Amino acid sequence: MSTYWYCCQCGHGGYNVAVNTFCPECFHNRCSYCSTVNHDTPYSYSEGGAGVAANHSPPLRAMTSAPLVPEHAMLDHGCFPAPSAAPSDPEEYYWQCCSCKSGFMSYALETGCNNCWNHNRCGSCPIEVVKR
Repeated sequence: MSTYWYCCQCGHGGYNVAVNTFCPECFHNRCSYCSTVNHDTPYSYSEGGAGVAANHSPPLRAMTSAPLVPEHAMLDHGCFPAPSAAPSDPEEYYWQCCSCKSGFMSYALETGCNNCWNHNRCGSCPIEVVKR
């Protein structure tokens, strides 16, 4: 019989008392207020509490590879036109950090400066438009 516990702080559980002494979700140490459940089943339980079948798998059949026949002709897939160029915006916007003057970061992708502890882009940060 295995005993599992559920965290009284966040409700996550199904943790084995012999393995998990704290909740990996909220890092609360198991205490007397955390509920415990005894299970007497042939299943093992994951940390999320979902039942998983015991470690038994059916034997696998031996697989044989198909013989390689050199007389096979190559498949003719026909001709396909070359793909056209990907669409692009005629303008791109870049911004410069007003705090450390680091810049040209993508306006669309970066909302914080990587150079000065992630200063968030603000109204004082200059924006530049680059035309292609």
